[in-house]
Amino acid sequence: MRRVIDDTGQRHGRLDILVNNAGISLPRTILETSEEDFSAQFETNVRAMFFATKWAAEIMVRQGSGSIVSVASVSGIRGQEKRAAYCGTKGAVLQITRAAALELASSGVRVNAVSPGAVDTPLLRNARFADEENQDELIADIGASLPLGRVGLPQDIACAVLYLASDEASWVTGTNLVVDGGAHAR
Repeated sequence: MRRVIDDTGQRHGRLDILVNNAGISLPRTILETSEEDFSAQFETNVRAMFFATKWAAEIMVRQGSGSIVSVASVSGIRGQEKRAAYCGTKGAVLQITRAAALELASSGVRVNAVSPGAVDTPLLRNARFADEENQDELIADIGASLPLGRVGLPQDIACAVLYLASDEASWVTGTNLVVDGGAHAR
């Protein structure tokens, strides 16, 4: 990951945007979560994000500008059964985002997060319905329970990330944009 970040900065003479979008969720209760499960989730969801942010910030601080957007989750804001480790990782992503935003603001580097709710991705399908044959029905049921009447699509999250990464958000840093079809409003 560091090599890709450094190579991109060298090849283009700068690095304007970093999007941290990696995550795994293992549906386990606290009692079922092994040390290996816990480590795998923190390694992927937190450690990778932290160091990608650090390495990108090194370049962005030198150039005096940049935008870092990390994909967190509504699970970092509220608890979920069978997701204690995952919730912990996404809470850590949000706190690292806030702290990094404060540290890097004076250098012209903005740091924000997007917290998706239920989005129709393999992560949702595998974490909630891995062995179910009627996944489309189950996804539709989740959507029907949301104020906007559907689950999110990957492009819904991409648009939120694009906004935060763009100059349109030039006065936004340290924020978490919740994109969940209105579920968080309840």
